[in-house]
Amino acid sequence: MKPIFRIEHPFGSLPARAARGGLLLAGALACCAAAHAELLGVDGGGPSGGAGASGPGLAGQPGNGPAPGLGGDRTTPVPGGNGGAGGGAGAAGGSSESTHYGGGGGGSDSGGGGGASIIDPMGAAGGNGGGVAQALSVGADLQSSRGGAGDDGGAGRYGMEPGGGGGGGGSGAAVLAGGGYRALGAAVVGGRGGTGGAGFESGGGGGGGHGIRVDAADVRIDLFATQVAGGQGGDGGAGSGGSGGGGDGGHGLAGAANDLRLRVGADSSLRGGDGGATWPVTHRAGAGGAGGAGLFVSASRWQVETAGLIQGGNGARGEASRELDGGDGGAGGAGIALAGDTGRLVNRGEIRGGSGATGGTSDQAAPGAAGAGGAGVRIAGNGNRLVNAGRIAGGLSADGQQADAVRIDGAGNTFELRAGSVLQGNAVATGGANVLALGGAQPGVFDVSALVAGAPAAWSGVARYGGFTAYEKTGTGSWRLTGGNAAALSWTVRAGRLAVDAEMAGSAMTVAAGGTLGGTGTVGDTTVRAGGALAPGNSIGTLRVAGDLVFEPGSRFEVEADPAGTASDRVTVSGTADIRGGTVLHVGPEGGFEARQRYVILTAGRRLGQFDAVGSGYAYLAPALSYDATSVALTLQRRGAPGSGELAFADLADTANQRATARAAETLPAAHPVYRAIETLPEGAPPAAFDALSGEVHASTRSALLTGARQAQQVNLGRLRDHLGLAWQAGAPMAASGSAPGAAALPGALSPAWAEVVGAWQRLDGDGNAAQVRQHVGGLFVGADTALANGWRVGGSLGFTDGRIEVDARASQTDVASYTAALYGGRAWDTGAGRLNLLAGAAYTWHDIASERRVDVGDLRQELTADYGASTTQLFTELSYAMPLGMTAELEPFAGLAWNQLRVRGFTETGGSAALSGASSRDDMATTTLGARVAVPLGAGATLRAMAGWRHAFGDRTPQSTLAFGQGSAFEVAGAPIARDAALLGVGAAIEVARNAFLDVAYAGEFGGGNRQHTANAVLRWRF
Repeated sequence: MKPIFRIEHPFGSLPARAARGGLLLAGALACCAAAHAELLGVDGGGPSGGAGASGPGLAGQPGNGPAPGLGGDRTTPVPGGNGGAGGGAGAAGGSSESTHYGGGGGGSDSGGGGGASIIDPMGAAGGNGGGVAQALSVGADLQSSRGGAGDDGGAGRYGMEPGGGGGGGGSGAAVLAGGGYRALGAAVVGGRGGTGGAGFESGGGGGGGHGIRVDAADVRIDLFATQVAGGQGGDGGAGSGGSGGGGDGGHGLAGAANDLRLRVGADSSLRGGDGGATWPVTHRAGAGGAGGAGLFVSASRWQVETAGLIQGGNGARGEASRELDGGDGGAGGAGIALAGDTGRLVNRGEIRGGSGATGGTSDQAAPGAAGAGGAGVRIAGNGNRLVNAGRIAGGLSADGQQADAVRIDGAGNTFELRAGSVLQGNAVATGGANVLALGGAQPGVFDVSALVAGAPAAWSGVARYGGFTAYEKTGTGSWRLTGGNAAALSWTVRAGRLAVDAEMAGSAMTVAAGGTLGGTGTVGDTTVRAGGALAPGNSIGTLRVAGDLVFEPGSRFEVEADPAGTASDRVTVSGTADIRGGTVLHVGPEGGFEARQRYVILTAGRRLGQFDAVGSGYAYLAPALSYDATSVALTLQRRGAPGSGELAFADLADTANQRATARAAETLPAAHPVYRAIETLPEGAPPAAFDALSGEVHASTRSALLTGARQAQQVNLGRLRDHLGLAWQAGAPMAASGSAPGAAALPGALSPAWAEVVGAWQRLDGDGNAAQVRQHVGGLFVGADTALANGWRVGGSLGFTDGRIEVDARASQTDVASYTAALYGGRAWDTGAGRLNLLAGAAYTWHDIASERRVDVGDLRQELTADYGASTTQLFTELSYAMPLGMTAELEPFAGLAWNQLRVRGFTETGGSAALSGASSRDDMATTTLGARVAVPLGAGATLRAMAGWRHAFGDRTPQSTLAFGQGSAFEVAGAPIARDAALLGVGAAIEVARNAFLDVAYAGEFGGGNRQHTANAVLRWRF
């Protein structure tokens, strides 16, 4: 039986027969060289059980095997034909030497010719290599292509001579110059290796071509919706005495120059080609070809980012032998194989190693070795970084063993896990000073029982991490450690938060600047450096230190407390707590501490030193520390105010409403939830908190109702104004003198009825004390009026409106349903040159109010509601004089006076401790209005109208509500102010739509003092 060696290749353990061990080892060492600048060819299969190894860019070297039937004793090795190199530089196959029988296959890409046999006519010639499909220079995009297939090796004559090796397959694309390249929607495939020539000792298959070959430095390739694959290795030739091995599959992408930058999109893939098959024989069986790597780079400073699929090719089955050993199964290719220094690989997709194949059986000797699975990611070099937020899986060997998901050989490398990382297979590092890091911005969980000191045992369904010498927390996210591990591990928290909820008494922890250590588990000796923080617990909890704890100058100790009890965060130290000068204890404003409560935050076997300062983010509270030999305690006291003792709530208020609310809140018992929430507010928060607590929406609702009351006045006087004109019909056209002719009175029974749809949008700007208010209202009024004696008209109406009043800055609103009843009347007097109009009315409105506001102050999260009523009583009158303007238009100056009174009933909110009660109130406001209207007939029964005016308001223009907390004193809060002076604008049109029926549409606006009101209405009126 032949001895079997296992060559430790930098990208996988390749079983090798002794006959070719030296060649494979030489190739392995060559590809490990950091300065390697040439692209390695893919092995072609050698005859008689060997797979011919290849050097850089050369055809496959000859495999060794006995020559049965040619006078050999079946033990003396005789070189056979060479297989072609896939994806190499295209060297021609060598001619056979005096001891060689078959010629070598040609190298790929430049189509190297097959070598001839010099023992004529005994040996057959090798096949020619395949050509490259597309050679790219700067700026060219990759197109769909397939590399040329290697030619088959020549067959041995008479069935007794050895066959020639198959030619290597050509690359699908070759990148020849530095620069940027892109593939969009392409399919790029390497050519298949040629089949070995048939013979008693058949030729080996040629290696498959690479999908993409990169020969130049400083290249960037972006793959979008693109599929790239290496070519399949050529099959060994048919033979009866001995068969040639299958060629190896080509790599999906192969590069051998520095500064390669590759990006693989989520819809793209790189796949290694599968190995070539062999032929069953009587004597020595051939080995199956190995799978190619999905990505193969032998250079430095590579940068790879993938969200797609990268997969190694599968090995081919070794063939059976009746008398000698079966052929070895081909190994699976690595998903990614990288050699070089200072590279970076980021995976957000999936990387898989190829599967190994079974060895061939033997009737009289040993079966062939099972092919190993390919590693998911294999890195050889120093200072590289692998970041995984996706899935990495090792391939399966033929005997069911899971290959490593990640294998790192070298020093100073980092393997960083991020949220979403999944490994199927172990992660192994060799060489020293390699780091396992937990990073990224998203939270993650890691079981520390998966960490082992040396190489992990065989895969058991759970990923193990072995050989790493240091562990780090990086990135801004938070990671939680679970499980347990008694090993002496070294952890450094460099950024973000590491919550140790695991038992790790042997693990030394260092918290660097920017990092935070927390959790409720156990750690070993711990040092918190300047800029680092120790924050025990996950909410309220205790972190245990089995050893010594050191706070260096500039470090932080962050604690919080349970507001419902006396518990707080704590760290317990079995050894010495060494608190060095300059360390700051930081108490978070959201910590939930109670004033005047003592909290023990640190206990130790022995305490050394003190904290130099106590930092606090509280607005009203200042922390103080107390020490004894083994503990540190914290107490919070009210801050002092210069010359006035304790700092009062109102001292940090900015506006009158805030100060009123603050003073009332401070009259509450100290145990009241509102008092506690205010007292523990963070710095800068009190003004907004007092605004939220003030109940300002109740006062601003009164402001909106006072201004909205004018709607009933406008609707009723507007209809009366229209109908007073019905008593006057124009006689003949106006005379040249411009005087108006007399008018004849219509029958007294003329009684117009009307319906009006209204919509209004209003904004009251804030004044720095109260916030801005927005109101929108919609509704319907219906009414009718009739003529009385002596030219008088009287009428009435009913109306309903539904509105919403919003104070967004206070997270508050009220919904108001209003019901109105009105009476109106008036008369027009003919003066000869015009018409004098007198209009008057009265209205009463009932309001159903439903308020809603949100309070978010400290630990208070409350939705407060109230239902209450209000009423508006108003009187209004107008005097106007209508006169001709030109031949057809009419000008009508007017003056108006109105008074309204709003009465609000008392109420009590529900929904939480911040609920308020409100006292009943009354507001009186009067307005005077001066302006003019213009009406222009357009013909066909249509009239265009416009109005401009000025309104002056006096009385209660800034409503104030009297409110109180449940156990506190009353306070007053002002609403949004009503403008003292405002400009009025309006425009509308009326058209007769049927006999005795009219449709009016109009817009009115009011602008002044930060107030804006827009009203639109549509009126249908008819007379009978």
